[in-house]
Amino acid sequence: GIIIEEGDATILVDTPPEVRMQLFQANVCKIDAVLWTHLHADHTAGIDDVKCYAVDKQMTIPAYLNEEDVEEFKQRFYFYLNPMAYIGQQYPTFELHSVHPFEAFTIKDISFLPILQHHGDGKSLGFRVGDFAYNTDVDELTDEGFEALKGIKTWILGCVTRTENH
Repeated sequence: GIIIEEGDATILVDTPPEVRMQLFQANVCKIDAVLWTHLHADHTAGIDDVKCYAVDKQMTIPAYLNEEDVEEFKQRFYFYLNPMAYIGQQYPTFELHSVHPFEAFTIKDISFLPILQHHGDGKSLGFRVGDFAYNTDVDELTDEGFEALKGIKTWILGCVTRTENH
């Protein structure tokens, strides 16, 4: 996962295992929104670590994910979409927002462009923010994906290969 900060906005992309420790080390005191590239465990296993940001601020954190993943999220993580009275939480942890590949959306004056990419037998999202792009767990990009990346200056790329390394 990564943190994208611009102005007073702090956006978390993915909630990997041990994200709490990473956020603590980076001195992150608030999370304005969470984006998920996809719902595999290595990108969601730290989801409970983010709950404290909602509880401490008595707020619901906006969460953005591919429209195709919304129903799966609701089934797997339904308890984060309701208040947790047993810990005194008055608000749900997350409020879900569907995003559509190659349709930009804005969070606190930051424009995000979701880029659809192939990941194994499924799909995941990469995100472009200005001249920066984050594409993790990708084994193939379409021509539209490469077109969306034109002009970037910084690219964090996590590739998956199906061939042996030589």
